[in-house]
Amino acid sequence: MSKKPIFSCVRTKPIKSMQSLVSMDRHGRRQDKSCEARCDFERSQDNLAWSSSPVGDPLDIIGAFKQRKADTNAKEYAKAPIALHMLLTVSPEWIQVSGDMHDPQNPKNQMLFEHAQKWAEEKFGPGSVIAARMDMDESGGGVVDVFVVPVHQV
Repeated sequence: MSKKPIFSCVRTKPIKSMQSLVSMDRHGRRQDKSCEARCDFERSQDNLAWSSSPVGDPLDIIGAFKQRKADTNAKEYAKAPIALHMLLTVSPEWIQVSGDMHDPQNPKNQMLFEHAQKWAEEKFGPGSVIAARMDMDESGGGVVDVFVVPVHQV
Protein backbone atom coordinates (compact mmCIF):
# COMPACT_ATOMS: atom_id res chain seq x y z
CA MET A 1 0.00 0.00 0.00
CA SER A 2 1.51 3.33 -1.04
CA LYS A 3 1.37 6.51 1.00
CA LYS A 4 -0.83 9.32 -0.21
CA PRO A 5 1.36 12.08 -1.70
CA ILE A 6 1.68 15.43 0.06
CA PHE A 7 1.24 18.51 -2.09
CA SER A 8 1.90 22.21 -1.65
CA CYS A 9 1.09 25.20 -3.79
CA VAL A 10 1.09 28.97 -3.87
CA ARG A 11 -1.68 31.02 -5.44
CA THR A 12 -0.93 34.69 -5.95
CA LYS A 13 -3.54 37.27 -6.78
CA PRO A 14 -2.89 40.98 -7.18
CA ILE A 15 -4.78 43.34 -4.90
CA LYS A 16 -5.66 46.19 -7.22
CA SER A 17 -7.33 48.73 -4.95
CA MET A 18 -7.74 49.96 -1.42
CA GLN A 19 -11.34 48.74 -1.61
CA SER A 20 -10.08 45.18 -2.21
CA LEU A 21 -7.64 45.49 0.68
CA VAL A 22 -10.49 46.66 2.93
CA SER A 23 -12.48 43.58 1.85
CA MET A 24 -9.55 41.34 2.86
CA ASP A 25 -9.35 43.12 6.21
CA ARG A 26 -13.11 42.68 6.79
CA HIS A 27 -12.91 38.98 5.92
CA GLY A 28 -10.16 38.43 8.48
CA ARG A 29 -12.32 40.15 11.09
CA ARG A 30 -15.27 37.96 10.06
CA GLN A 31 -17.33 40.99 9.04
CA ASP A 32 -18.26 39.94 5.49
CA LYS A 33 -21.16 37.90 4.13
CA SER A 34 -19.01 34.96 2.97
CA CYS A 35 -18.15 34.15 6.58
CA GLU A 36 -21.75 33.45 7.50
CA ALA A 37 -21.77 30.25 5.43
CA ARG A 38 -18.10 29.25 5.71
CA CYS A 39 -17.04 29.94 9.28
CA ASP A 40 -17.65 28.36 12.65
CA PHE A 41 -17.65 31.56 14.72
CA GLU A 42 -17.10 29.61 17.96
CA ARG A 43 -13.62 28.78 16.65
CA SER A 44 -12.71 32.18 15.19
CA GLN A 45 -10.66 33.06 18.28
CA ASP A 46 -8.38 30.12 17.32
CA ASN A 47 -7.33 31.75 14.03
CA LEU A 48 -3.63 32.54 13.81
CA ALA A 49 -2.95 36.11 12.74
CA TRP A 50 -0.07 38.57 12.52
CA SER A 51 0.38 42.01 11.01
CA SER A 52 3.00 44.72 11.05
CA SER A 53 0.32 47.21 12.09
CA PRO A 54 1.69 50.03 14.23
CA VAL A 55 -1.23 49.61 16.68
CA GLY A 56 -0.41 45.95 17.36
CA ASP A 57 -3.66 44.56 15.90
CA PRO A 58 -2.84 41.22 14.22
CA LEU A 59 -5.82 41.63 11.85
CA ASP A 60 -5.04 45.22 10.80
CA ILE A 61 -4.09 44.83 7.14
CA ILE A 62 -4.97 48.46 6.35
CA GLY A 63 -2.74 49.92 9.07
CA ALA A 64 0.07 47.56 8.09
CA PHE A 65 -0.24 48.62 4.43
CA LYS A 66 -0.15 52.31 5.33
CA GLN A 67 2.86 51.74 7.59
CA ARG A 68 4.72 49.89 4.81
CA LYS A 69 4.10 52.80 2.43
CA ALA A 70 5.26 55.32 5.02
CA ASP A 71 8.38 53.30 5.91
CA THR A 72 9.46 52.96 2.27
CA ASN A 73 8.11 56.22 0.81
CA ALA A 74 6.36 54.03 -1.77
CA LYS A 75 3.93 55.51 -4.23
CA GLU A 76 1.05 53.84 -6.02
CA TYR A 77 0.98 53.97 -9.80
CA ALA A 78 -2.18 54.24 -11.94
CA LYS A 79 -3.40 50.69 -12.56
CA ALA A 80 -0.58 48.81 -10.84
CA PRO A 81 -1.57 46.44 -8.00
CA ILE A 82 -1.02 47.84 -4.52
CA ALA A 83 -0.31 44.47 -2.87
CA LEU A 84 -0.40 40.70 -3.34
CA HIS A 85 -2.68 38.20 -1.65
CA MET A 86 -0.96 34.85 -1.50
CA LEU A 87 -2.47 31.54 -0.43
CA LEU A 88 0.23 29.09 0.62
CA THR A 89 -1.26 25.62 0.92
CA VAL A 90 -0.23 22.12 1.95
CA SER A 91 -2.15 18.86 1.93
CA PRO A 92 -4.23 18.56 5.11
CA GLU A 93 -2.74 15.09 5.67
CA TRP A 94 0.64 16.71 6.38
CA ILE A 95 -0.89 18.68 9.26
CA GLN A 96 -3.01 15.80 10.56
CA VAL A 97 0.13 13.75 11.25
CA SER A 98 0.61 15.97 14.32
CA GLY A 99 -3.05 16.28 15.38
CA ASP A 100 -6.21 18.19 14.60
CA MET A 101 -6.04 20.26 11.42
CA HIS A 102 -7.97 23.07 13.17
CA ASP A 103 -5.84 23.18 16.33
CA PRO A 104 -3.74 26.37 16.46
CA GLN A 105 -1.36 24.57 18.85
CA ASN A 106 -0.70 21.77 16.35
CA PRO A 107 3.06 22.06 15.64
CA LYS A 108 2.49 21.58 11.90
CA ASN A 109 0.01 24.50 11.82
CA GLN A 110 2.46 26.69 13.69
CA MET A 111 5.32 25.61 11.40
CA LEU A 112 3.29 26.28 8.26
CA PHE A 113 2.16 29.70 9.53
CA GLU A 114 5.72 30.73 10.37
CA HIS A 115 7.40 29.32 7.26
CA ALA A 116 4.82 30.73 4.84
CA GLN A 117 5.66 34.24 6.06
CA LYS A 118 9.39 33.55 6.02
CA TRP A 119 9.26 32.19 2.46
CA ALA A 120 7.33 35.22 1.16
CA GLU A 121 9.71 37.60 2.93
CA GLU A 122 12.69 35.87 1.30
CA LYS A 123 11.07 36.06 -2.15
CA PHE A 124 9.79 39.65 -1.99
CA GLY A 125 12.29 41.37 0.28
CA PRO A 126 12.67 42.47 3.88
CA GLY A 127 9.53 44.06 5.32
CA SER A 128 7.39 43.03 2.33
CA VAL A 129 5.09 40.76 4.35
CA ILE A 130 2.62 43.06 6.06
CA ALA A 131 0.12 40.49 7.38
CA ALA A 132 -0.67 36.77 7.55
CA ARG A 133 -3.60 34.72 8.72
CA MET A 134 -4.37 31.01 9.11
CA ASP A 135 -8.07 30.36 9.58
CA MET A 136 -8.97 27.58 11.98
CA ASP A 137 -12.70 28.33 11.79
CA GLU A 138 -13.27 27.26 8.18
CA SER A 139 -13.97 23.69 7.06
CA GLY A 140 -10.75 23.36 5.05
CA GLY A 141 -7.25 23.71 6.38
CA GLY A 142 -3.60 23.85 5.53
CA VAL A 143 -3.88 27.35 4.05
CA VAL A 144 -2.05 30.53 5.07
CA ASP A 145 -3.16 33.90 3.67
CA VAL A 146 -0.10 36.13 3.29
CA PHE A 147 -0.34 39.79 2.31
CA VAL A 148 2.72 41.20 0.60
CA VAL A 149 3.68 44.73 -0.45
CA PRO A 150 6.87 44.43 -2.49
CA VAL A 151 8.68 47.72 -3.03
CA HIS A 152 11.01 48.31 -5.94
CA GLN A 153 13.06 51.46 -6.29
CA VAL A 154 13.12 52.97 -9.77
